[in-house]
Amino acid sequence: MSESELSAEELTLPIKRTEGDTLEDRLTGNAYHNILPARYLRKDADGELIEEQEDLFERVGKNIALAEAVFEAEKRDVEITVTPDQLKPDHPRRDELAEEVFGAGTTAEDDDETTLSIYNVNKFAYDTVVPELPDEIRDHVESVADEFQGMMENLDFMPNSPTLMNAGDELQQLSACFVDSPEDDIDDIHQTAKEAAQVFQSGGGMGYAFWRLRPYGDAVGSTGGIASGPITFMRTYDQMCETIAQGGARRGAQMGVMRVSHPDVIQFIHAKNKDVSLAETLRLNDPDDYTHTSFQEALEEARELIDDEGKVPKHLRNAVEGHLSNFNISVGITDDFMEAVKNGEEFTFTNPRTGEPHVATEETKELYEMFGLGEHVEVGEELSVPAEELWDDIVEGAHENGEPGVIYLERVNKQHSFDVEKHPDHRILATNPCVTGETLISTERGLVPAEELYEQGVATDVVVDGRLSEDSIKEASSVYKTGEKDVYKLTTEEGYELRLTADHRVMTDDGWVEAQNLDAGDTVHIQNRKGRFGQHGTAEEGRTLGWLVGDGHLKHGEERAVLNFYDEDAEISESLAEDVNGVVREPLGNANYDIGVNEITRDAGYRGAQAIEQRIRSARLYEYADEVGLTEDKLQVPDTVMRGSEEMARGFLQSLFTADGCVQGNVEKGVSVRLWSSDSDLLVDVQQLLLNFGIASKIYENRTEAGTRELSDGNGGTKEYETKDQHELVIVKDNLERFADEIGFLLDYKSEALEQRLSEYDRGPYSERFEATVEAVEHDGHEAVYDLTEPDTHSFVANGLVVHNCGEQPLEEYEACNLGHINLSTLADLDAPDWRVWYDEHGDEYDSIEDAVDAFLEEAVDFEEFDRRIEMGTRFLENVVTMSDFPVEKIEQKVREMRKIGLGIMGLAQLYIQLGMEYGSEASNEVARQLMTHINHTSKWTSHELAEERGSFDEWDKSKYANPTEYREWFEHQTGLDADDWEDGFPIRNHNTTTIAPTGTTSMVGNTTGGCEPIYNVAYYKNVSDDVQGDEMLVEFDDYFLRVLEDNDIDVDAVKEEAKEQMATNQFNGVEGLSTVPDAIGELFVTTGDLSAKEHAGVQVACQEGVDSAISKTVNAPNDSTLEDAKDVFEYIYEHGGKGVTYYRDGTRSKQVLTTRADNTDFADETEAAEALVEQIDEIFGGLEAFLENEDVQELLEDEVPTITGEGDVEPVEVDFTQKRDRPDALHGVSQRIDTGYGKVYVTINEDPETGQPFELFANIGHSGGFTNSFTEALAKVISTSLRSGVDPEEIVDELCGTRSPKVAWDKGEQIQSIPDAIGTAMRRYLENEIDKPYPTQQTLEESADAGATEYDGPQTDGGAAAAETAGSDTDTDATQDLIDAGESPECPDCGSLSLYYSEGCKTCESCGWSEC
Repeated sequence: MSESELSAEELTLPIKRTEGDTLEDRLTGNAYHNILPARYLRKDADGELIEEQEDLFERVGKNIALAEAVFEAEKRDVEITVTPDQLKPDHPRRDELAEEVFGAGTTAEDDDETTLSIYNVNKFAYDTVVPELPDEIRDHVESVADEFQGMMENLDFMPNSPTLMNAGDELQQLSACFVDSPEDDIDDIHQTAKEAAQVFQSGGGMGYAFWRLRPYGDAVGSTGGIASGPITFMRTYDQMCETIAQGGARRGAQMGVMRVSHPDVIQFIHAKNKDVSLAETLRLNDPDDYTHTSFQEALEEARELIDDEGKVPKHLRNAVEGHLSNFNISVGITDDFMEAVKNGEEFTFTNPRTGEPHVATEETKELYEMFGLGEHVEVGEELSVPAEELWDDIVEGAHENGEPGVIYLERVNKQHSFDVEKHPDHRILATNPCVTGETLISTERGLVPAEELYEQGVATDVVVDGRLSEDSIKEASSVYKTGEKDVYKLTTEEGYELRLTADHRVMTDDGWVEAQNLDAGDTVHIQNRKGRFGQHGTAEEGRTLGWLVGDGHLKHGEERAVLNFYDEDAEISESLAEDVNGVVREPLGNANYDIGVNEITRDAGYRGAQAIEQRIRSARLYEYADEVGLTEDKLQVPDTVMRGSEEMARGFLQSLFTADGCVQGNVEKGVSVRLWSSDSDLLVDVQQLLLNFGIASKIYENRTEAGTRELSDGNGGTKEYETKDQHELVIVKDNLERFADEIGFLLDYKSEALEQRLSEYDRGPYSERFEATVEAVEHDGHEAVYDLTEPDTHSFVANGLVVHNCGEQPLEEYEACNLGHINLSTLADLDAPDWRVWYDEHGDEYDSIEDAVDAFLEEAVDFEEFDRRIEMGTRFLENVVTMSDFPVEKIEQKVREMRKIGLGIMGLAQLYIQLGMEYGSEASNEVARQLMTHINHTSKWTSHELAEERGSFDEWDKSKYANPTEYREWFEHQTGLDADDWEDGFPIRNHNTTTIAPTGTTSMVGNTTGGCEPIYNVAYYKNVSDDVQGDEMLVEFDDYFLRVLEDNDIDVDAVKEEAKEQMATNQFNGVEGLSTVPDAIGELFVTTGDLSAKEHAGVQVACQEGVDSAISKTVNAPNDSTLEDAKDVFEYIYEHGGKGVTYYRDGTRSKQVLTTRADNTDFADETEAAEALVEQIDEIFGGLEAFLENEDVQELLEDEVPTITGEGDVEPVEVDFTQKRDRPDALHGVSQRIDTGYGKVYVTINEDPETGQPFELFANIGHSGGFTNSFTEALAKVISTSLRSGVDPEEIVDELCGTRSPKVAWDKGEQIQSIPDAIGTAMRRYLENEIDKPYPTQQTLEESADAGATEYDGPQTDGGAAAAETAGSDTDTDATQDLIDAGESPECPDCGSLSLYYSEGCKTCESCGWSEC
């Protein structure tokens, strides 16, 4: 209870505004002098600053505004050209940039130019481009740059850290987190790891969905073995992440998600438990036993080693640390699972490889037995367990360890901007559509197989269909391999065919349709115009190869190629001979001869007296045929022709159709050009080549079936010969006109025949529709498949078919976090009322709290300024998408396609205080809901206006925004608009616009509270010198708290003094514990520890209502909360619309879900033995006191103690402290317990019975393996070594006593200033005989120390780890104590401040912003 009386009516709550003429004035000293230089200012290769604080926001503002140059130029229909010298001047690899932007071989010094576009603007510098812009465009860009800069300098808005760090710098990677999940393919698993490594190097974090990997024990067809399961690959990713320094300074952060339906989810849930971690180490490298052959055996031993308090043998303590330490893990929860939990039903798991219920294997049963669910598993039966038992495991893990979290997957999908039932390719973490490696892709360089494009690894422009774009060529990505998948063969009646994955979409008259949904008789689109060709190859080469394929043969024994000419063909034989001479190599040596035409003389009876037969024979032509691959298969269109020049392709087709083709029919029955061949694959190749000229055709297979035919025998008679199937390619409709114009025949009579028939049409032949009729879609194997992305029409041509670009990845796959935060703490209206006073006066006027809050906010918030920040923040983040340069090409393509942004908040808690509202109350939660809804609606409208200028995001036409009336409830919730007013669609630039992300350091720069979290505290320790134990460890106070005190004439010095006194004795429990602060103020400064878990959850679901993406909010629970409390929170968030849960119970981060170790007759160490003996004493005597009072025991003590302790007539032995002594076989010792600010320290001093002097010292403070205990044990070992090496104990006492630390305590009337001071005090008391030295009874170390403890009535500490035992202390431990209790260092590794706390599950420094994540 406060001693200072001040009511809410009398209270003045100062309204925050960013004030000051300079940036240094506007920022806190910590932000200006520490955070900006440490985190955000540019540095050179030696780590030296090359940027001033005043340059930071100018650099960022200008860089992000540079995107405006592209869009403003488009708006004004102006083309902006740029040159290599305008590339970023300081970029260390400018020549590489020049090649990327201007083409291969270009350097930064070359004289070249190109058009400034969204694809290259991020490679240029503001200062080199903007001054050269046309006046109106330059003015616009400069104006936007000034506004962006002003927003940041005034702390109105702050982008995420990567944008502050990298905008305008070499890296230009402006996003914080990415999603990239492995397919069930070993190549893709390692490719994903490679991409993750690139992300970590660029300073980002990565999220993965691991549920597509087949489960442990599943069949692996390629090896005949069994799969090791997803967790093994998680460990691989974890180790990779551990080795890569993020941006040269930080480790990469990873999020792993496992769908609850995956058979291995039970292993995933327990993956970070202490017993599992220890078992992994034992299996790999058990120092005691190398015989483990299974994880189950290792797990059993691990559980035996872990005692009831979670301790493990000393030599294995490090083994339980670090397993998957670079991962946070979450379980993807589905609605059917939650229904099963609610109804008490069993839940059946799905094998991701088959999509069918998982049939349990021996390995499956092994997993479930390990974690107590084996009774529900029958080998050979479908895997099904009670849903509630699995749910309990998930919640218990979060309760005991903070992991796993949960993500409610189907809710995320249902609230997405795409209807995932109609467009499953947009389902979160769906699979990738792909084509096979032999697929011919129509590119700017001709028809090239997908696999070859993948091997080339460069971006390639592709041909797109004329029905999708007026431009025939579009920029596209490089082709990338996505693993091995089941493929299907799509065949058509016309002969076009394509092998692709089932989910790959093909264009039809009804739009894009997945291959698996095509039926026989459906029509699909084929390329409807002329494509592009390569650069190499001549018409002569084409004609030569065409005739060789059509009417030539290869004499392999002689290695000679022969071109045959019959009758009318002789008209062109000399011309073909000239072509051949121009194609083949020069003769060797001094030979100088041309290849000529040879006349072949036959008897008149062979084909008649007028028959002509000629040949061109050449060994050099055979060599050429071998070079292009015809010696292995003559009946083909060589690759060199497929990707050759237009002249080469035309020449090939001219020769082939002249040799083996003809013109048939008439106008009445139909005119056609036909090509015959015994090889249908050759006709398929020809069909592709024709289509690249815009000529459609149809293949008729088996026009003439194989058999025997009576043919001329060459001697005037006939003879039966074996013949092959004959197939026919037919060209009809107006394709004939294009054939005549583009190809034609080499022989005049054939050309004239075609021209004659075409001239007989009155209105010309029918027009080609460029469609093909589906014949079948059938499974055709399992093999490597490939992707590419064309970001404009999202299409390309594959084997002549118009298909959707393969880059249509799942909605969340390959996306990135492009985040920014509006500062709410400076938005309160200057005349804002206090809610408590306002509601007392006006509350009765409204029917609901919602209406009351709505009216209150109209008075309390400056909405004009609020709207400006939303609009400019949205525009800023939209520009960030354009200006980002991502580490992985697939990510860049996806982000540019969907343009997802996340406009969020910071300073919510501080705004509440200014408005007189308590964080976590019903009214403040309603404020959060309404403010976030306003941000969501206003950002959507801003994105709509941007779409009017710049165009909607790709795939808009498939989104819910294209049909608002069909998705009325969703649309009106997201936009606040009437769906009927937008029945034709609502254009929008960004498919998501809002989120709430962790703000961390950016909120410290903004001098406000983080995200939607409560305030951390109003006072914390800050180290202002390099001496952590020194006098410069000061208490720092929240500046807004001090301002509230000053504005209300509260004695600030008195408040500070009281807080410092409480902190010095670990009594500080926030503002409400300060008697010098009025209750009207204290009740507003709600800290994390003041709230229940349910209250934290209430804030989360309130904010979620106004966010279209997701929220980063930790549900903090006090240490004494129960498992049922945790379950209530998880289900509360699910039932109230939350999308996920991150749960953290104070002081549990380093603890794990433990299992009870089995009874064991052997003792792990002396402590365990002592505990067993004490248990026996309790059982037999009823307690230690009764044991000591027993007559037999007392008689034994009288006889033995003097002998053991060296008392009686034994002369004291002088010790020479210059001699190092060996350890005697037996030592006697005494233990003491000393209270410290870090918990109870137990100190045991053993003495040599011959000397009576200290020989060695042991000390521990619990938390095995933790920071505090490792420091304590190390100090004790050094002291023991010193004692044995001859150092005078008095000197050790002098060195240790008086050592200071930030947390002090009281013990027996003495102030204990640190752990070293405690150990020194214990030694001093021992040397000065201030403690009794009885014969050591068989007790635990703690009991021995407690037995000698005396009561003390002076100042009391909370006892550190034993806070619950301290008399009169019922307060929760603070964040620092939580870390100490968890055995971790409470000091920031960067600035040394004692201000670490858990935020979003990560240790974070309140002082400098350092985070371990």
